[in-house]
Amino acid sequence: MRPYFTIILTVTALVCMCTASSAQVFYEYPGAPVVKENEPVIGSCIGIGDNLFRIDGYARFNVSPDMDFGLELVFDNFHDNWRYGAGGDVKYAIVPNDATMPFDLSLNGGFGFESGSDITTLIFPIGGVISRPLELASGRTLVPYGGIYMLIVHTSIDTNISGVGSTSNTDTDVELRGGMNFNVDDHADLFAALHLGAGTRFYIGINWHL
Repeated sequence: MRPYFTIILTVTALVCMCTASSAQVFYEYPGAPVVKENEPVIGSCIGIGDNLFRIDGYARFNVSPDMDFGLELVFDNFHDNWRYGAGGDVKYAIVPNDATMPFDLSLNGGFGFESGSDITTLIFPIGGVISRPLELASGRTLVPYGGIYMLIVHTSIDTNISGVGSTSNTDTDVELRGGMNFNVDDHADLFAALHLGAGTRFYIGINWHL
């Protein structure tokens, strides 16, 4: 009975993600499993696409067997203008990869902001990620993963035009995030990812397990 209940829960969760339900705020932390207890992860990545160059640094910490949280700093160069930002998120694992299910599935929610000359952006990503670990002959692990998110983005712009003042608007976008994570050794992973929807961006990065 448990496998059928888990499948129903999984399908329901995926539907919710598509309509209303992020690992990290500005990019996708590789894979659905939460980080291990007493093994926090720090990492960095760069992103390129749609006239944007991004440098991202982050850390993730375990809260419980089913939950972790992340903190993130980001620096973006957009049309030769630098912006800086920060964010945080919580990830909750609802399906573990075990004998009954061949994949991991987690739900995520977060908040972030970016600020630059005359512009401030607030970002609320909600969604989820699914992944499956693949054991290689070398003993290392390859993890393909994918996620779907709804991004709520509120932007405020100071026009610096006399009599006009500032303007703001709120938009929603659906973004697909997918990639591959490779376990280099016991303490380091390399990953590459592609984001589609709210712009097209390619990421490469490295994670260190402390």
